[in-house]
Formats: sequence, structure tokens, C-alpha cells
Amino acid sequence: LFTPLPVRRKEFERHAKREYGKALNLLTAYALVPCTSGTGVKLTVSHVSESGKKLVQIQTDGSTLLKNSITTLWGSKGLENLTPINLKFQVEPDSALFRRRGLSERQITVKLTGMVSRFAVGCGRASNDRQFFFVNQRPCNLSKIQKAMNEVYKTFNQTQSPFLVLDFSLPTDVCDINVSPDKRTIFVHSEENLIQALR
Repeated sequence: LFTPLPVRRKEFERHAKREYGKALNLLTAYALVPCTSGTGVKLTVSHVSESGKKLVQIQTDGSTLLKNSITTLWGSKGLENLTPINLKFQVEPDSALFRRRGLSERQITVKLTGMVSRFAVGCGRASNDRQFFFVNQRPCNLSKIQKAMNEVYKTFNQTQSPFLVLDFSLPTDVCDINVSPDKRTIFVHSEENLIQALR
């Protein structure tokens, strides 16, 4: 893979553990929402150690239910303090942006599904390592929305961060996925209005 790119290969070798962690995190995200949509997909990720032993890192059962995938990934204890979220709300469009893009101005309907930690002390996590965001079932980085969700959660539980698996179903003309080559950065039009409606 890196043979024609020796500088990238050297960089990869120096940071192999960090890159391995990033890859596992991304594959975990795919195991949550995309694998549970439609008919369900079985996903198994294994690692072959230097001694030749094969270790399964991630495994799903092909269920179409998010709670089953969470249980498969982190055990039944991982589901104990979670509550399902299923919201549908309207977001005011950013008028100037819609005019620039030549789109008709209308209310944006957002459907939010997933799981979130209960808003009580002891129900969250020590870090934000289990926060997964999706737009139309595509894993992505929504840093502003993540920050807002953490701020709201901290008003109820100041010492912990929430477990989050949130899938935002948006009309395709109000988000742009062609921001970065890995398609993990998504530009959501009227994002500030979405955050206000979400709060």
C-alpha cells in the first residue's frame, strides 16, 4: 500500500498504534448504524499479532437493532445506562445560504435516532470515547454538535461525558459531504440553527 510513498510509510510505522486505534474507532462506528440498517450486516474485524495469533477486535451479529449491536460490541453492561432517542423537529434555514445556493427556503425536517446516556450521576462515562455521530447513516465528525451535546449533558452530570450514538436524517441538499477526502467531515447548512433546535 505504501511502497510508492516512502515518506508516508515511515510516518505510518512511527504512529502505527495511533493509526490502528483510529481504524478500530472508525470500524466501530460502521458496526453501529450502517451495519444495522436495512437487512443488517455481520462485521468481524480481527488482528493478527506478531506471534501469529488471530484476535477478534470487533464482531457484530447482523442484527438490525442498534441496541443489539451495542450489546455485541460492549456487552450487556454497555446498554444498562442508555436510553433510546427518537426525535423529529424543524430547523429554520439560514436564508442567505439558501439564496446563494439557489435553493427554495423551507423548514428543514430533521429526524434524530440513536442512544444516549441517561441524564443522571453515574450513568455517563469518564471520557468521550464512545460518542458516534452519523448523517444519513454515514459516520462523520460533527464537532460543534458534539460540543453542544456534551455541554447540555454536563448541566445534569458535571463529572461525566455521555455515551452517544446519534444518527441525523437530513435532506441531502442541506449537507455537503465533499469537504475532505475521507468524507468524515460533513458541512451541515444551518448548523447553528440545528444546534439551537436540538438544545
